Amino acid sequence: MTNPPDTATATRGGNTLAERTVSQVLELIASRGLGPGDRLPTERELAGMLGVSRVTVRDALRTLAARGAVEARRGSGTFVAARGVEATIEELTETLRSERDVFADLFAVRRLLEPAAAQWAANRADREQLESLQAIVAAMEAIGRAKKPDLHKMADLDSQFHVEIAAAGENGVMLHMMEAMQDLHREQLETSSRYRGRLAETVTDHRRIVDAIAAADPVGASLAMTDHLARSEAAHQSRLGF
Repeated sequence: MTNPPDTATATRGGNTLAERTVSQVLELIASRGLGPGDRLPTERELAGMLGVSRVTVRDALRTLAARGAVEARRGSGTFVAARGVEATIEELTETLRSERDVFADLFAVRRLLEPAAAQWAANRADREQLESLQAIVAAMEAIGRAKKPDLHKMADLDSQFHVEIAAAGENGVMLHMMEAMQDLHREQLETSSRYRGRLAETVTDHRRIVDAIAAADPVGASLAMTDHLARSEAAHQSRLGF
């Protein structure tokens, strides 16, 4: 299966897709207990595991090679370098500390904004907006049933879902704030969506939210959103090992 093209678009604090992929490869090395001389998965395998293109994986491996964490052997593959394990642990620890702080802030803001957005949407959403939300959730359910779910498409729909709820609340400031958070939100999804069982849980959460909005139940919509955010944060933290 060919991975969708991606670009190293700058996001949080100058962090790029290539840099995030470097961190993910470091995490993989640490989680698998790979030591000096151990072979990494192929570029194709890494691309499939991390949900990025082979070009992005290749750039990440070049960066790691320049840092002395891995070494490429022509015709044989890429291997953990002699000094790579210690460097990997140090860099991964620093990355996880940074991500913990940034995403804790993100969820704190989301807990303030999104239950209110869901409540307003339940009171104000028109028929067209309800149909749009229903269509998004139906598409997510279809992806969730697939043998090999498209996590990129799921992330697109997830982001669209939360922005659409803000739009249905008819508060321009809220909508603007939600749109501004989507780069960071999508970055969070890259981690939490890979947690075991999270995909099905996310679809169920979104169905519950949209059903409450469709029923014009502001209290239920707010509670459903609050529960969704709590589970999403827990999945994200578990994936990062916190």
